[in-house]
Amino acid sequence: MRMMVFIFGETAFRSALRIYLKSKAFGCSTRFDFWSAVQQSLSANHNLNVTDIMETWVLQKYYPVVTMKRNGTAIIVTQDKFRLDAQLKPETSIFGYRWEIPLTYTTSDERDFQNRRIIYINRNETETLIADVLQPPRKDLNSWVIGNIQQYGYYRVNYDITNWNLLIGQLKHDHTVIPIVNRAQLINDAWNLAKAGVLDQRVALGTVEYLVKEWAYLPWTTASNELIALAKILDRTAVYSKFKEFMRRTLKSHFLHVTWETGNLSHADELFRVEIISLACEFGLPECIERSRRYFHEWVNKNGTILHSVAPDLRKVIYKTAIKYGDDTEWEFVYRKYKTVESGSERNKLRMALACSRDMWILKRFLEMTLDPSEIRKQDSSMTIREISSSLLGRQLVWDFILKRWEDFTKVYGFRILSLSKLLIEITDSFSTMEDYNKLIDFMTQYPEQATKSRAIVQSVEKTLANIHWLKMNLQIISDWLEEQLGNS
Repeated sequence: MRMMVFIFGETAFRSALRIYLKSKAFGCSTRFDFWSAVQQSLSANHNLNVTDIMETWVLQKYYPVVTMKRNGTAIIVTQDKFRLDAQLKPETSIFGYRWEIPLTYTTSDERDFQNRRIIYINRNETETLIADVLQPPRKDLNSWVIGNIQQYGYYRVNYDITNWNLLIGQLKHDHTVIPIVNRAQLINDAWNLAKAGVLDQRVALGTVEYLVKEWAYLPWTTASNELIALAKILDRTAVYSKFKEFMRRTLKSHFLHVTWETGNLSHADELFRVEIISLACEFGLPECIERSRRYFHEWVNKNGTILHSVAPDLRKVIYKTAIKYGDDTEWEFVYRKYKTVESGSERNKLRMALACSRDMWILKRFLEMTLDPSEIRKQDSSMTIREISSSLLGRQLVWDFILKRWEDFTKVYGFRILSLSKLLIEITDSFSTMEDYNKLIDFMTQYPEQATKSRAIVQSVEKTLANIHWLKMNLQIISDWLEEQLGNS
């Protein structure tokens, strides 16, 4: 919808909604009725065919990736469907997986991220040439170009390697030249294109090198999603300790700057604070661990009375960190509070914190509780198991528990087995060794009926094989990059 508003204009879009709702009040309608209403709302000098544009977006799976390659002072633009697993068998669609794409862009010379100039990439054209006459001014071949400004379009953007490196250079030199939304977009596009195998992993890694200078929430949370996923794949490799050290160094100055206390922060600053403190504690920054444990013990000494001096959105971080780096004393205190607290949101925070213990026997005990509705509600059990599996030890225990107790799961949860199938996909998402692969094959052998009924196990096997291949191709690249980053610090 955001893309539609951008293409046709907010005035026309609002007018179209009024026409559509008034004409179809108390009646039936199809998408063509809405396309017609939008067409009526466009001014006479608008020569766009709404149906031709929008049908390509609503009748096809996936979404496009636009590739912009510089050729001298011109840009050659092509499109293709984007999907993370390029190994899946080819599929067909009514439009051949081609879209009518509203491309926007600017360059390092122009730096106009507010322009509404749209170049339509026609689905029937193999490539589109943006020649000098259509381009913003460019002084030399070293100026960068960036597409999908303000990310109004529902597509990813890839570039030639030179342009990627120029954009990364801009982020390192002065990231504020590029708006927050597009900084997040560059990170998100690069990492997903790398996961899909169409971009060198070095480029994706390069997009997060500047984060030590980044003080905006959106780029940080975008990078966080990718870096935490990477950590889960690396946590059984020799480079994990270097990766943790890189994260600590990147986060430290931000952590020391943000406040833990309640105050007059904007919503974005509150989100940024939680993101930074959560990551700092996740990757074991000593200052974060010490601060969290100190607040936790103040809370314990007050017998669980809420610490009003600490921002409410940081309680979860404090609970989780204290449990992770504490012992059974902390765990038992939180467990008692979990059983007696009245607030549902507070109970959820405590339950998720209980899953963070690094004690094997405590986690085994907590896993058993997920099969006892008097301890953990049925609707909370899958989330609890997922939280336990977020650590390396927890992941191993969860898989062994599921394999051993699968029949108990089916008896307790009945038709909720569908949600458990989804859970299987989530907890095996970071499986990346042949040992993991063999575990999945053992499950399929032990429970062939489940493997036949649900694609969850098959999808997990496919993802595990993809992770094994990815790690084989990229582990040395990541190791070399980390050596370079830590050496430059």
